Amino acid sequence: MALPIFAIDFFNDVTGMDKLAAHLYDVQSKGSRSGIGPKELGEDLVTLYKNYVSELKDFFVKYILFVQKVTSTVKDDPELSEFKFADMKDEAQKDVRASFIKACESKAYIDDSKLTDASVDTFLNSVAFVVPKPDREDYIRPLIKNNVTISASDEDLRAIFNEIRKKQTGIKTNSKVEGIELKYPDEVFHYNRVIRRSDIVLLAISRIINTNPP
Repeated sequence: MALPIFAIDFFNDVTGMDKLAAHLYDVQSKGSRSGIGPKELGEDLVTLYKNYVSELKDFFVKYILFVQKVTSTVKDDPELSEFKFADMKDEAQKDVRASFIKACESKAYIDDSKLTDASVDTFLNSVAFVVPKPDREDYIRPLIKNNVTISASDEDLRAIFNEIRKKQTGIKTNSKVEGIELKYPDEVFHYNRVIRRSDIVLLAISRIINTNPP
């Protein structure tokens, strides 16, 4: 599903939304060149769980944790680039669950009464763990795939990726939203913390055309 809008550093690192903000795709991103192990994976799930048990929980339809790399102790199948809790090794599952609960208990914004076995297990089994593509240009190429007359080098596509990342960083620092309480997700539009997919596509195409004029 090509989501049309992305909220930046508001509900989480990035939150994909439909046009009405009625369906939210919660994304948390963590990176480590040496790889993240089961204990760290559990700790990194806390902000996703915060939304899972929040008053806006009914709007969240998917929870995604992007990790740059995981250690060999995590998955049974090292080739999986997207995996679930059930795809982890038995010992890794135990460590993820234990460290996740411990991390939640240390956060004042997680009510201990919401850390029931049933809630924790359901949440862990709903998370999609994703190891991102190593080449940045692979994220930009699909945006222009329908424009068959446009061609671009990998270097051009990487430059566009970096420009989008810079724009994302600018949105993060543009205004402060800590402490804001929302009744409905669509209120995010009042705070100028969104990027529209159409704007990203337009940016990508315009940069390519300007770089390689017909």
